[in-house]
Amino acid sequence: MRNSVTGAPSKVPARHEARDSLAFLTDDTRQVWAVDRATGHPRYLADGMARQVREEAKRDWRCPVPGCTVEITTVASDSRRDHFRHNQPAPHPSDGESEAHLSAKAMLAEWASQRVPAGGSVREEQTVKDPATSIHRIADVMVTWPDQRLTAFEVEYKPFTPDAWRTKQADYDTKHVACAWLLGHTRIKPVVEPDSDMSLLGPVKVRVPELARAFIDSGRHVLIVNPQTRQVGTLAADPEFTYRVRQFASEAYLRVDDLSVCRLDPVLGLVTPGMWAIDEAARLREAAARVAEEEALRRRQGLLARLDQTRDPQGNRTYRRTLEEIDADNLKRWTASPWKARAHEVWGIGLPAFIADRGERPRGVHAFPAHWHTVLFITQVHGRPAGHTFTVKDIYAAFTQNHIRTTYDNRRLFRSVIEFLERLQHERHITIHSDNANGWVQHLTVVDREALLRAEAEERARRDRERQGLLQQQAEQHRLRQEDERRRDEESRREREARQKHHLALTKRWVASEAHRATLLIYNTIPVHIRWEGGLYRRSIDADPTQWHAEIFLRCIYDKPAGTVVTVADALTALTVADINLVSPPEATRAVEDYLYNLHQRGLLVRVDDQTFETPPAAHEVLPVEDPQEGLW
Repeated sequence: MRNSVTGAPSKVPARHEARDSLAFLTDDTRQVWAVDRATGHPRYLADGMARQVREEAKRDWRCPVPGCTVEITTVASDSRRDHFRHNQPAPHPSDGESEAHLSAKAMLAEWASQRVPAGGSVREEQTVKDPATSIHRIADVMVTWPDQRLTAFEVEYKPFTPDAWRTKQADYDTKHVACAWLLGHTRIKPVVEPDSDMSLLGPVKVRVPELARAFIDSGRHVLIVNPQTRQVGTLAADPEFTYRVRQFASEAYLRVDDLSVCRLDPVLGLVTPGMWAIDEAARLREAAARVAEEEALRRRQGLLARLDQTRDPQGNRTYRRTLEEIDADNLKRWTASPWKARAHEVWGIGLPAFIADRGERPRGVHAFPAHWHTVLFITQVHGRPAGHTFTVKDIYAAFTQNHIRTTYDNRRLFRSVIEFLERLQHERHITIHSDNANGWVQHLTVVDREALLRAEAEERARRDRERQGLLQQQAEQHRLRQEDERRRDEESRREREARQKHHLALTKRWVASEAHRATLLIYNTIPVHIRWEGGLYRRSIDADPTQWHAEIFLRCIYDKPAGTVVTVADALTALTVADINLVSPPEATRAVEDYLYNLHQRGLLVRVDDQTFETPPAAHEVLPVEDPQEGLW
């Protein structure tokens, strides 16, 4: 939802039921996303729709895990959320968390595709390569805008260290790719377990993970994604969602919004109503502060204008002239003072900056700044051993003994003196010790400046060495990663060439086989039920899938009378007779089962049980080349 005037997301009340956020944070890993076999588009199973889409899911949809070809169906339950289920065992190379990651990518890609302007595109798993370092970064979802700007989306379900995140984000920054980072919902845990009635209102308080604190340090909002509920969560420092989460915060408030009300943005990637509420509150605070500053300035200008109307102009000029005369007199007294010659003995002709500088509050002491600075430093600090202590009263006494006049206003005098003392502390000459209760200066200690500067220089050198060592270590790690990458690329290339060579050999063997000639003689082409690409285990038989499909069909099924029993063992025997090698007998058995089940779906076999089939009355008839059931699993 967007405001028709401003274009910003419509305001959503910040306080909502806690049960929404708690449902968002559940560790539910049931599969609710699938992929259309024909188009590759993601398909979402809304809760309560399992029965309506079951037949379509079995016929046209598949599991989103790459390489999984097992038929899926939908499950409806009164006690649990509707979800997908495989009709047969489907061991995946990934766990449930990775399935949630796949679902989140599919959800974000679908959402972005509906919002990217004409001329733009959205892709999953798009690679971004840095030509300078040859490092490849594969974005979970990449949006290419019509002007060729890139916006990446990264979803993190598995543990990801802040240092690894900073490295990856630096790579995106180098390529000028904007990136939106979203934490998986299983990474966020509530601070307190929910009550049984779940009747509390307002956002839920959650723990802030370490990676989220890295997001906060970089000035980012913390976003959480849940593909099962199609929602995005936002973290804030307060339940009203008016402040961002602060640095080093261990807890924050979670607000959940539907993905449909979020906005696609070329810089931020994804803008939630929670983000908009926080940033809008910040803008309102800044505007209020500006208004207050402008009002204070107007009041001050008005006051000054009224004072100017009542002030004696001649008296004002006299006051400035008096100050100029005082400064000139102070300079003369400094020039004639023995302390100037003493200063030249200590520092030479050019005085150090901390002695010569006038400072911001010079009027507390009625003397030329270099004059009283020299008196204070030489009497209290210069030549004193490390650990020597003195107080502000000692400074005032030194002024009196050396005829340095001060103002009657003790507060102005103290501000002038403490300003110079803070400069001395900054220059590593003294240490100021204050009372923690009220901030009053208790005493001051002379430090061994040379030793302190040497220690600081050694510490800087040590840090530089550590930084250099770290850079060298990172360079070595980068070199090793590049070497590993080159080695993997070379191995992949050799494996790919070997597979291509082996596939070519199998194809030649199939073309030269008796089964190929017999199939062309019968059908005048290769029908779809023989050239079916095969299931998950098709490579466990050392032959082109089309060849061993033809051997099984021609030897066991074609032209057999109705009711002929065909078993998995019969099919394996037919392959053995055809001199086809079984690379892995257990997996080869599964591959043959898949093919017989496929023929059953096409009406060429009647299934009796998992291992036994029968030929139907029309099994020997010639089928058309383009079978209307070609899309069946």
